[in-house]
Amino acid sequence: MLPTLLSEELCSLNEGLERLSFSVVWKMDNNANILDTWFGRGIILNKCRLDYDHAQMMLSGEIGPEDVGKMEVKYRPIEGVALDDVIDSVKALKFLSDFIRRRRQDNGSYSINLPKLSFKLDDIGNPTEVSLYILKDSNKLIEDWMLLANESVAKRITQAFPQQAMLRNHQPPLLRNLSGMQRILKGLDLPTLQGDNQQALQAWMNAVQAKTTPGVFSAILNRATKAMKQAEYVCPDMFESPAELLHFALGMPLYTHFTSPIRRYPDIIVHRMLQAALMQEQGEEGSSRWQQLVMTVPDASTVRTICHRANDRKSASKQAQTEHGEAYLYVLLKAEGGRRVTAGIVGVGSTSIQVFLSCFSMEAAVGLDQINPKPTGHNIVKSKKGLSLRLTFADRAPVPLSSYQEIPVFVTGKLTQGRIGFNIELLLDEL
Repeated sequence: MLPTLLSEELCSLNEGLERLSFSVVWKMDNNANILDTWFGRGIILNKCRLDYDHAQMMLSGEIGPEDVGKMEVKYRPIEGVALDDVIDSVKALKFLSDFIRRRRQDNGSYSINLPKLSFKLDDIGNPTEVSLYILKDSNKLIEDWMLLANESVAKRITQAFPQQAMLRNHQPPLLRNLSGMQRILKGLDLPTLQGDNQQALQAWMNAVQAKTTPGVFSAILNRATKAMKQAEYVCPDMFESPAELLHFALGMPLYTHFTSPIRRYPDIIVHRMLQAALMQEQGEEGSSRWQQLVMTVPDASTVRTICHRANDRKSASKQAQTEHGEAYLYVLLKAEGGRRVTAGIVGVGSTSIQVFLSCFSMEAAVGLDQINPKPTGHNIVKSKKGLSLRLTFADRAPVPLSSYQEIPVFVTGKLTQGRIGFNIELLLDEL
């Protein structure tokens, strides 16, 4: 993030205050077909403070014009602005965004992201509850408009800087990485992937979801995401063909990051490129202002270096986010003494079982010594359904465990040499 003075004050759209903006403005018809696009700097005045929850309540009808007196003061529109005008604007944006989303899906966009953990905290910051953060219509509304802005800017800067435009690229998945899972799904009489494009992937996920429990679907989804490549920052100079710049998951030939300059350095580079492109278009090349700006627009070689660094930092940030969630989960489980949950098996071996805990959006290994009651023996069984683990006991019938089977487990946190981890005990008595 940029320093607080910038990220929370000067660059934040606080209600009732004028702020400098760099905007993408579209003229659209009632079906969200773009008739004209304008890029430029301006001044914006936010007339009402909104968060995802309040916007969602406006969309669902839980907040109406008559409720303005019941709202916290900070969420009321500024003086002279009626709440019903704000609600109408939010609903109009949602109406248009539905067309934008459907059109994007028709062009190949798909989504198989796993939900993130969300924690409720007490007054001193300790976690008291954990849940999965579920995207609402208001989240999707903002996402649709942000994606459209990013796509529009990507096209414009690539036109101006065909070799050095800073873009966001997502390569197609390595389908051979899905082959093992496909064989297991076929043996379980579950849908398998038919095709190698975005529409086939989305149709496959929808079909699997319709035929499985939420826990099993989450386990399959988790494994599918491992076959997907990570999106990366790139520039055209890094590829031989423009077709390789495709963002596979979004189904967009060109895509970039423009909408979050307060928390992503690549967005700042994109802003500079867009401003240079606009000045070029307006015939300001050669002016002192142009010369000052062009000095801040990196050449293709420098953009490549920035891309590599940004990709490295993005990966580190993602890992830090994962570890941050694990730290809060550890504190919560320690306070509770552990929690009994359901997990889905995603793999079996001679020494451990790999499980996915959908309630925590986490994959982990269960050692055979963490099975209760403890087995006296075990062996791997191969069949058309894939590998399964057969556990034997002295005083009970054998228990088979196979991929995408749901099992009860008991989860506790552990701390080993300063590193957070989790003990997962398989509860056979509850099967």
